[in-house]
Parts: sequence; structure tokens; C-alpha cells
Amino acid sequence: EKTTAESGDAGKESMHLTEDTLKNPILDYVQHIVMSPPGATFTCATCTAPEGHTYDKYEAVKEDFLAGNITPDQLKEGLIESLNTLLQPVRDHFTNDETAKGLLEQVREFKREAAPVASGDEAPN
Repeated sequence: EKTTAESGDAGKESMHLTEDTLKNPILDYVQHIVMSPPGATFTCATCTAPEGHTYDKYEAVKEDFLAGNITPDQLKEGLIESLNTLLQPVRDHFTNDETAKGLLEQVREFKREAAPVASGDEAPN
């Protein structure tokens, strides 16, 4: 991938550090969320391994996707599984820890109280 300066966009405002011609957020999530921790892996079904293949390098996922060995649906399903695995300890914490459970309920109550204001249903003064 090219840097912004290498792609001729130097001086233009851009939020991108690298040129992304694929514009595929699923691959971005796999790279920057799922596989960013050291030693992280990503598992998804592939055309050659319908039961699932585990990758330890993002570039291999990208190559298999571009080669058609991973379909968009397989990539999406693998991401869903990976994100659920990452989020499960957080869900468990807010379910099992009484303090966290209380804080979550407070946040939900604040959201319920703020909902009419946010939707424009505020009563006139």
C-alpha cells in the first residue's frame, strides 16, 4: 500500500495514511481490530477449507480474498465470529459484575431519558 505522499495526494487533506483501492471495510476491521494484537489470528471458512482456515497474517487473508478463495460472505461471517469472541468478556463483565451491571443500567436510563430530546419530541417551554 502507498502512503498519501507516494500516491500524489501530498498537500491534500486526507484521513487515510495508506491508499485503499479496495474500499472494503470488512478487510479493514480484520486488519486493524481482529489481527492488531500481537499473536492474533483470524479464522473463516474458505472455498478450499469450508470448515475454516486460521490465518496468522493479515496479508494472507487479503491475498486469499483477492484470489477468490474467501467469498465476501465468508469474510463477513469470520469477522462476526471474531468480534463476538472479542466482545464476550465485556458482555460477561456487565452481566456478572454487580457494579458494572448497575453502571450499565444507569447508562440505559440516561439514554431513555435523553431519547425524547434527541428525537425532537421535547415539550415546548
